[in-house]
Amino acid sequence: MVYGEITVENSTLDDQVLLKSDGMPTYNFANVVDDHLMHITHIIRGSEYLSSNPKYLLLYKAFGWEAPEYIHLPLINGKNPDGTISKLSKRHGSVSFQALLEQGYIPEGTALESKWEKTASLLQSRIGKMSEIPEKTAFLHELPDYSTELFINKKNKSTLETSAAILKKAANTLSTVDDWSEEVLLDTVTGMASEAGLKIGPFTWPIRIALSGLLVTPGGAIDLLYILGKEESLRRITKAIEKIWNFLSHSLSVQKISVILRKLYHIIQQHQTLYSMKKILFMTAAALILSTGCDNNDGPTYNPDPPEIKTAATLSVPEQGGQVEIAYEILNPTSDGELTATSPDEWMHDFVGIDSTTTTFTADSNSTGETREGKILLAYTYGDGQSVSAEISVSQAAIKEDPPAPEPEYDYNFDLTDFTGYYYGPSGNNGEHRYSTYISDMPLIEGLPQSESTYYLMEIYAANAPDNENAPLPPAGTYTLSEPKSTADMTFSYDYSKASVMSPDGEYTSNIYFDEGTLTIEYDGSNIVMDAVLTDEEGMTHHFTYSGEAVYDNYYSGGDDDDNKLSVNLDITATAATASYISDNDGVMNVSLQMTDLLIGEDGSMTPPGSILYIDLYMPADFSGALATGQTYNVGGTAEYTLYPGQISDYSGAVYYEGTYVEHAENLDDITYGIINGGTMQISGTTDNYTIICDFTTDNGFSVKCSYSGPLSIIGLP
Repeated sequence: MVYGEITVENSTLDDQVLLKSDGMPTYNFANVVDDHLMHITHIIRGSEYLSSNPKYLLLYKAFGWEAPEYIHLPLINGKNPDGTISKLSKRHGSVSFQALLEQGYIPEGTALESKWEKTASLLQSRIGKMSEIPEKTAFLHELPDYSTELFINKKNKSTLETSAAILKKAANTLSTVDDWSEEVLLDTVTGMASEAGLKIGPFTWPIRIALSGLLVTPGGAIDLLYILGKEESLRRITKAIEKIWNFLSHSLSVQKISVILRKLYHIIQQHQTLYSMKKILFMTAAALILSTGCDNNDGPTYNPDPPEIKTAATLSVPEQGGQVEIAYEILNPTSDGELTATSPDEWMHDFVGIDSTTTTFTADSNSTGETREGKILLAYTYGDGQSVSAEISVSQAAIKEDPPAPEPEYDYNFDLTDFTGYYYGPSGNNGEHRYSTYISDMPLIEGLPQSESTYYLMEIYAANAPDNENAPLPPAGTYTLSEPKSTADMTFSYDYSKASVMSPDGEYTSNIYFDEGTLTIEYDGSNIVMDAVLTDEEGMTHHFTYSGEAVYDNYYSGGDDDDNKLSVNLDITATAATASYISDNDGVMNVSLQMTDLLIGEDGSMTPPGSILYIDLYMPADFSGALATGQTYNVGGTAEYTLYPGQISDYSGAVYYEGTYVEHAENLDDITYGIINGGTMQISGTTDNYTIICDFTTDNGFSVKCSYSGPLSIIGLP
């Protein structure tokens, strides 16, 4: 309905697969049947699904059913750092609510759609049935009643006291935040954690509990802050602070009452013949009343049940020794009680850090050659010299020669089994050789991952050419995660390397990008051995290994499609031009400049013949909207007054053009591309009337010249 009537020749359509080999219907088949049975009349979806409509309509026609009305809407897209276009995400820089307003989007629709999309993305990998959605999202509508015990987490060293302090700091800081976007919230919370000397995980534990009232949630604290909004988030955090302090105050009152009752019990035990039952009851009531104003504990407390030490009967100490922790619990403690820990064995010493639940000591390494036994005595002294004790039997194995280092713990740890690789030749910024490497737990089928599969894409760059161009392999060594937009030697790309998980229906991919990491490559005969340690943007750690055959399909020597390569010299006199802000970093701004000599209709459509020139430009940062003039722009790199060179990439069978390149169309059926890897561009004038002259060459030796005169201003500035 949006795009009007579209006609597609049957001869251009592939034969449809309706049933899989196991008898299950394919998605396209089941989708049509399901929509018909549910009496669907209108379907609204993104324009990327427009190409699948002819297949659906043929199925409706074959069944003799009335087809629904299809409405295809344009996507909200963003420009990636490398010049490509994809669905808008946080990696595009400014995707805040304010930024969308400045770009002309309706406020109500923007905020609501963004939060529903966020909620849906969090739930997608966490539910198996639609009926689970109300249960998973109930806390978003109403905060459940929850116990303060949820704030206590040993791993994160979270207590009620530390949780209250973090929540108070969060409430004070977040109340000053005006831009309630995910990016600003992440920066704000990360800054608070850094000021508190904590990692982001321990710091956000009490915030997530306060926002949800749940131990497990479909998203982290940043996600919940964004979805709930500022007002509701601050209300829930404030309520959590009150909840914790009410609990702590109540606990203190109970302790005071317990102290008085213990005193009273002790007196009665000593003088019970002097008191009548009536007097005893009177004193008990008086003690409870007076306890509300009792602020001081002026003496030891007593309990009718004697104290008891609860701890493990045995303890195993590492052979290499070091700091060892003993966990214990004092049952029926007294206010004047004191615990001590000692050992008659000299190899266990320096007992320190005794608190209410743990103590630590130092154990020497065992180089005796045999297992040794020892004892630890815990003694709890209270009252008038009374004490109870507990004995722990300790054993320590003999230290082994060259003991193996303890295996590190990772949040995600995989021994992957399948390898797919593509070699693209010297396509890096400075001619580095590029190896796209997919390591997965299931083989890719026709370049596409299977449902419920996990794979890592490592976009590897190396300066030296492969030893054998007919069977290219990356050099052995250790590769590190690159800087943004860098393709330096012995690195893997910050912009494209990722981990991905396919949903059970094979329709959804969850992508995870990395902030740091290393990849080690070795060779064992004809096998490649890979070992990667990575940390993602959420602070989670990943480790994967692969050992086996490695074959890189050569897209450099034989993978290019010569039919799509530019084969003529071009001289473009542009009649229209646009300039869009992409990003800025350390004073350098990235701008996407596009010029065309195609005939542009009133509806914005372009008619061949003609060309579109895509220029990935880097200039000194200037937020006035003006292009930088006065110097010559050179193709190569991402410094000031440079143009990022063109590249061609193949991902899962789809070809993408990046950087600076030209698209030339003689007609709609004859479109070729020129990858620009050399030349210069000059800009003079002002926003009212610029003059742009360029003189480029493509990777296959053709000339591309351009000129433009007219107004031009950078749009989309933050």
